[in-house]
Amino acid sequence: MTGVQTCALPICKNYKTIRNSKDALEKIALLKSDIYQLNGEVLAYMSEKSGPTAEALLLKIKDHTDDIDFKYDDVQGLIESAQKREAVIKAESIWSDYKKTLLEEIIPAVQRNAVSRANSLLNGVQEQRFSSFSSTIALMVDSLRRDVYQTEKEVSAITQKKIVVTTVIAFILITAIVALSAFITESV
Repeated sequence: MTGVQTCALPICKNYKTIRNSKDALEKIALLKSDIYQLNGEVLAYMSEKSGPTAEALLLKIKDHTDDIDFKYDDVQGLIESAQKREAVIKAESIWSDYKKTLLEEIIPAVQRNAVSRANSLLNGVQEQRFSSFSSTIALMVDSLRRDVYQTEKEVSAITQKKIVVTTVIAFILITAIVALSAFITESV
């Protein structure tokens, strides 16, 4: 056995599950952070409306939407459970609606100087989507944490059993060696 990747034992599968779940938790945290940052950039863009600062913010907004799309792909690849994948798909669907409204309605409204329309969308449907996204992600994170904790407990129990078995076998072998040594020494 050269490493975890070549290990076919159940404990290795558990380690892979733990690693993937922790990686997914990290990616989800980054994803959520990006969405909060995007929300702040949209608010800043709406207050700027035009000029070089507004253009720079618009570029950041578009870059962040692309980054968020890529992060969903990363998270999807790390989730092993079909149930949790469904939660990711639900969050991604909410994100897609949020992104579409942002890029196709809110930003054009700001560019047309229809800030009241942009505010209405941002404080209405987008706020609901943001809240829905946050609660979906929070439930998924809690579920992943519970799974990691449970898997870590299973690995710990397996490891403890292996230590006890190894200790018992070592004790029996040492006792047998001592007994054989004594027998051989007395018979010579």
